[in-house]
Order: sequence, then C-alpha cells, then structure tokens
Amino acid sequence: MPECCGLPVRISTPEPGYVDWQARLRPDMHGPPVAPYHFRFEREQYLYVLESARDDHAWECPTRTVMRLIRARVETERPFAARG
Repeated sequence: MPECCGLPVRISTPEPGYVDWQARLRPDMHGPPVAPYHFRFEREQYLYVLESARDDHAWECPTRTVMRLIRARVETERPFAARG
C-alpha cells in the first residue's frame, strides 16, 4: 500500500472515470492518525496533475530531494557499472 506522509493510502478506481483515495491522515506530523479521509478525483484531471507534478520539485523536503538526485545518478551510471 502506498504511503502519504508516512501513512498508508489506498488508491482505487471503483467507478470508471474516477480515482479514489482513502487515507488516515494526521492533523500534524507528530500526532496520531485520525479518522479516514476519502478523496475523489476525476481520472483525467488526476492523471494531468500527476504528469505536471513529475517535474515540479518545489514541494520536496530535503530528504526527498537527496533521494531523487541519488536515484537519478545511479540510474544514469548503471549501464557503465554493468559493463564491469
């Protein structure tokens, strides 16, 4: 199950044309999870936002930025490492 802010998120498509998220969110990053939240998105809008967010890193915390940069570096050097 994917996570959002360290908590499990269930993503489903119960009806054609929609994407549903069900999650137990925290009111703040240190508090306990609260009652489940349910979000519904139109599928096309959801996919558009995901695509546009792929290149927007303004929301990343420093840890995620480092992880993304390391992953990108490893992926670009992997072909060279495979050659021996």
